[in-house]
Amino acid sequence: MVLTLVMSHSIFYSGHHQQKRITDAFIDWFVHKYIGKRYKLDFHVVTKGLVKENLYGEMGVLDSLSRPRLFEIVIRYNLSKWDYLVTLAHEMIHCKQRVYKEYVTRYNRNYWYKSFVPDSVPYLDEPWEVEARKWEYYLAHESIRQGIITTVTPE
Repeated sequence: MVLTLVMSHSIFYSGHHQQKRITDAFIDWFVHKYIGKRYKLDFHVVTKGLVKENLYGEMGVLDSLSRPRLFEIVIRYNLSKWDYLVTLAHEMIHCKQRVYKEYVTRYNRNYWYKSFVPDSVPYLDEPWEVEARKWEYYLAHESIRQGIITTVTPE
């Protein structure tokens, strides 16, 4: 396990990690630009198969859902650099949603901006997923345009 300490957050790694530079640069940029220094956040970035689950990535809160500060981001290890960056952007949007209490879970019930979201809402229609998909490509492109990510070419 490798630990990178920066500003108001730390990043831990485990698994088959091949995209450390992309991950470090993107998380540093994203936290600075979209979350800020107010919160002390920790990110555990895991790369593994996820093929059986048919996922590119997922984000989980490892500490308290009422005050989330420790996040685990799991990303499929064999993605292209572009798909890896887009997936990381998507999962970081979920981290921001949790930190700012846009997306909250209380008593096994999900809320989006304080409005209850029933379990019957299909996954692709969940508002936090809609927002993450809306912004993932923009953030990936923007991080490249600003020179934060230099080793990725959009596909």
